Amino acid sequence: SIVAHFFIFLITYVFLSKYIFNPYLKAYVERVRRTRGNKEKATEILEEVKAKEQEFQDLARRLNAEYKEIYDSKKIEALKEQQKMLLMAKDEQKEKYEQVKEKVQAQLELARRDLDQEAQKISEAIVRKLSSESAVVKS
Repeated sequence: SIVAHFFIFLITYVFLSKYIFNPYLKAYVERVRRTRGNKEKATEILEEVKAKEQEFQDLARRLNAEYKEIYDSKKIEALKEQQKMLLMAKDEQKEKYEQVKEKVQAQLELARRDLDQEAQKISEAIVRKLSSESAVVKS
């Protein structure tokens, strides 16, 4: 009976090994291999992502620096142009002021001459009138 039990055990063991344990073991080994492979792949992908992220950040910093440099140079150019335009406007305004000032002075001088002539005429008229009145009074 022990021999029969041993053969039954041996046949059962071979059957279970061939049809249950070996396929299960193969599936388990394959799953472990894929899992480890996937983990390694995931680690590689994460490293690539980190490298790309760093590359992107470096590119963004470089672009920001270039943008700032261009912005600053254009700002300086614009300020210089603004100063130039202000100086031109001031010079133009000063020139117009001088022209107006000369015209006003010329008109003022003309008005003074006219006033002097008028005063002279009035003085002469007063003198004549006084002379004629004093001649009338004397006679």
